[in-house]
Amino acid sequence: MKYLTIIFCLFCIYSYADIIIEEPHFLRGDANVSGVVEIADADYILNFLFKNGPLFQCEDAADVNADGVIDLNDPTHLLTFLFGGGNAPPNPGAFNCGPEDPFDPEDMLTCVYHPCND
Repeated sequence: MKYLTIIFCLFCIYSYADIIIEEPHFLRGDANVSGVVEIADADYILNFLFKNGPLFQCEDAADVNADGVIDLNDPTHLLTFLFGGGNAPPNPGAFNCGPEDPFDPEDMLTCVYHPCND
């Protein structure tokens, strides 16, 4: 019986060894998780920073410049992109849903929900 249990456990481990946990997909800059990158996202970030606004459902999306922190540089980057001809947000970008690229294991920002994953 002991050997049967060991064989069963090895089978279970082997069967589930190929499971890969995928990173959530999101639009960089879509801070309010509306599915569109727009001026309302910059307002959402500013509201969070200065008026104790609601938390982000997808912090990675609010980190517009992908530096690993959400600060005043993020809405500035977004507004410059939208209205001043500035650089687009880094991958996955503002127009195509995708995972954070490249993956940074030290990045402490999370993405609990974004419409890209629906």
